[in-house]
Amino acid sequence: MNPPSTLDDLLKAAGPDCAAVSGPMFILVVLMVLDQASGMLAAVVARRRHYRRLRRAEERGEVMEPGKRPPPPISSQIGIDGLLRKAAMLLSVGAILIVDPLIVQFNVAQWLAVGFAGFEALSIVENAKTCGAPIPDWLVTVVGAIRRPARRVVIEGAEE
Repeated sequence: MNPPSTLDDLLKAAGPDCAAVSGPMFILVVLMVLDQASGMLAAVVARRRHYRRLRRAEERGEVMEPGKRPPPPISSQIGIDGLLRKAAMLLSVGAILIVDPLIVQFNVAQWLAVGFAGFEALSIVENAKTCGAPIPDWLVTVVGAIRRPARRVVIEGAEE
């Protein structure tokens, strides 16, 4: 027997539950890579936009308001934090794959991967908006409505 050559082959070799989740897992990994890339692009665009505004204000002899703080610096720590969150998502799906055979007729790992992929897609839309892409207002409203409760849970959970 030949060794598995692709992720799909590897998951099929691991069992039928793993094979069922291979499509959503592939989509999740692709969206994670796109989100990481779009996040870096958005950080660069936000910094450039801030310094352009600052330079224009200085040319006019104006002082920027104290409340207009610069965006966070482009740092490897922010990127590493994002990668750690993505690793936690993948580990969660992997852990659920182990438990999935105990759950009859419902592939939890597949749905978890689909849910995580949805949040990655939302993040890509937010990053595109930050970069100045023409995102429809209704989509910005929907993304904001979905992301607000999720951010509140993360922030409240971190304070405890």
